[in-house]
Amino acid sequence: MNADNPIASINPSDLSPRAIGGLFQKAHASHVDTARFLIQCGERLKDKRASLPHGAWLPWIEANREILASESEQRSSSSSRPPQIRS
Repeated sequence: MNADNPIASINPSDLSPRAIGGLFQKAHASHVDTARFLIQCGERLKDKRASLPHGAWLPWIEANREILASESEQRSSSSSRPPQIRS
């Protein structure tokens, strides 16, 4: 990981709810990183919305709401453990 840019090692094309939720967790690491990760979360959500057909955004949010929230909560409550991969 690049010390000057901690988000450089994160795959920018990963628009999965788990990846986005993980960014929310990382946002809690430091105040400087918070802004970077929240901006990146917003950019990925914007890109995800653009990748969906018309009318699919709200259903996608609803279908992935729990994954987005739980991934963020899981990572923040277990920051010393590596994240669990769920299939």
